[in-house]
Amino acid sequence: MTGTELPTILLFIANPALEPLENALQARGLAAMRVRSLEDGRKLLAARRATSVAVLDTYHPAPFSFAAVYRLLHESPAVPTLLLLGNPSGQTTPLLPDSLSPRDDYARLPAQIDELVLRIQALLVRAGLPVGNLAAASYSGPDRDAARFHHGQVIAVYGPKGGVGRSTIAINLAVGLARLERQVALVDADLWFGDVPVLLDLHSEKSLVSLVDSAEHLDLDALREVLVPHPSGVQVLFGVPEPSLVETIPASLPSRVASAYRTLFDFVVVDTHPSMEEYVLQLLEIADRILLVTTPELSSIRSTAEVLRLATQLDWAHKLLLVLNRANSGVHLEQLERDLGVKVDAMIVSAGPRVVDAANRGQPVLLMDTTGKEHITRDLARLVARIANVPEPRWSLDQAGGRRPLWRLK
Repeated sequence: MTGTELPTILLFIANPALEPLENALQARGLAAMRVRSLEDGRKLLAARRATSVAVLDTYHPAPFSFAAVYRLLHESPAVPTLLLLGNPSGQTTPLLPDSLSPRDDYARLPAQIDELVLRIQALLVRAGLPVGNLAAASYSGPDRDAARFHHGQVIAVYGPKGGVGRSTIAINLAVGLARLERQVALVDADLWFGDVPVLLDLHSEKSLVSLVDSAEHLDLDALREVLVPHPSGVQVLFGVPEPSLVETIPASLPSRVASAYRTLFDFVVVDTHPSMEEYVLQLLEIADRILLVTTPELSSIRSTAEVLRLATQLDWAHKLLLVLNRANSGVHLEQLERDLGVKVDAMIVSAGPRVVDAANRGQPVLLMDTTGKEHITRDLARLVARIANVPEPRWSLDQAGGRRPLWRLK
């Protein structure tokens, strides 16, 4: 394929809500074609299998069999495929995410057309195919050459009160995941009083504000350009540099950006704002997991109880992980769990001087204490392991009696 040729995006879609997708792709300069039958698909693939990617939805009724199209696409050589998984009218999804080919990606419906375009662009890039002015050779994201299945998780860190340690937990979670060799983005979505740049000692003119002008048509170039690298490997998106600019941020932009980063990263950690503003609600809605941070104080417990009730009403309860910060002070654990009616999932001890020192240095605790000497370090590392779904780290002494560095935290 010459440098001026573009790959073909074959759209095996029947869902009426996806009608705008073909035009949206073409508007980005991508060659997209609707496929009306299985026979048409066979003919197109016979001519251009090596330079195609596909989009396949699970909508019923459709003019083709999902299973037949999937088999056709995954004959050798397999065509990288974005599967759009829905569950209309109680229909059972015919293919579960854990059974996908390593070259595939998936998205749950309903989803915004722009987000689907970004997923298709990322699929092209990971397959080594050109995407207009975003050449695969210039892509520096995770595992481009592996062309593997990639669908990141958005982890929203939320506390209903200020001062509960939400930002400290968010930055240490992001850094810990990165040290486990995961690709991690950290989004500062506390638009009013974001502390992430200070806590990481980072400086840049780039921020979420930089995406406002392209908010209607986000693309991979713009999303990558605004990220600021941290020495740990975390890629950071600053929030808003000054409060007067908050009103320029569309309410939908933070959630759209966080969701779009799923196409590039294993984890997108989002530090939120302690409020229920519309943009915060949208972030919690699209999150795969919500770390609900509380402290053993009556006012914090009361606010947390309100969030738990809201989560049940909005069907978020299954996404919640309750994190008790400063767990060795205040109200006893048993009383707190009784008052909230739920169990605490993770506990982090109070370590005021250590946390203050880390903040003043602009260094996360997990990078300042790699041997787990401090109790708070071990608690944070256990939280990281839980989110990453890996065994908890083992802390041990070497022959000289000193602590060995935490596994892969270096």
